Amino acid sequence: MKTPPKILTLLFSGLISGLLGCILRVILYRTGFDEKGFLPLNHPLHLICCVLAVATAIWLVMQLKTMKKRDFRPGAAAGVCRVLGGILAGGLLAYSALGFFREWTTILFRARAILAVLAAVSMPLSVFVPREAKLPRLAGRVLITTYFVLDMLVRYQIWSGNPQLPDYVFQDLALVCLCLCSYHRLAFCTGIGKRKVHVFFSIMAMCLCLMSLGGPDSRTFYLSGALWAGAGMCTLTPPTYHTAETEPNQEDTL
Repeated sequence: MKTPPKILTLLFSGLISGLLGCILRVILYRTGFDEKGFLPLNHPLHLICCVLAVATAIWLVMQLKTMKKRDFRPGAAAGVCRVLGGILAGGLLAYSALGFFREWTTILFRARAILAVLAAVSMPLSVFVPREAKLPRLAGRVLITTYFVLDMLVRYQIWSGNPQLPDYVFQDLALVCLCLCSYHRLAFCTGIGKRKVHVFFSIMAMCLCLMSLGGPDSRTFYLSGALWAGAGMCTLTPPTYHTAETEPNQEDTL
């Protein structure tokens, strides 16, 4: 029986971890409130989700340390998954952007709504733009990265007044990982991309976004983030090696 590509093993592990955390958080929000209507920080289900996220991160680091460039080849179906992931992520983000325009209150909120639309258009376009067109690819990834950073700032403004840490701790971490995932994907356009770091933040972003689906925040947005992060794993096919010691520039791999 043929062994599945190692990168897919990591991807499925992050997917399973995220879905398990999502299920636990759904149960938490249905059964975990105390008599005052609060979620205690020491609730067992919340603590299990925290341990699950930390264990996933540690396991990823351990696995990535032993991986060679050939282990990042995702397989024959990668192209289809990349296209579908980019299109669905962009569509879901565009749907979320409709809600952002209802919060047209400050400059920061307005900038987020506009950038969300531009990022939603850039996600599917980035799938179809050829690797030779470096400037359009760079521009699209700059827009996506800038949007995630701005969105994190806007959401944190809202969350900072919420005493319920379980409401936003996984969402906040998911956004941090989405920012770093998009930044490291952007780095490949300038020839300084680091494949292992990109994989780590992409899988953690996907895992934490899936966990965030079990909370009270926008599920459409986090599903879009999970698809965007997961689709990045399907762009990691290394080019043909010339020798075992000499490897091509990493920029050609994304």
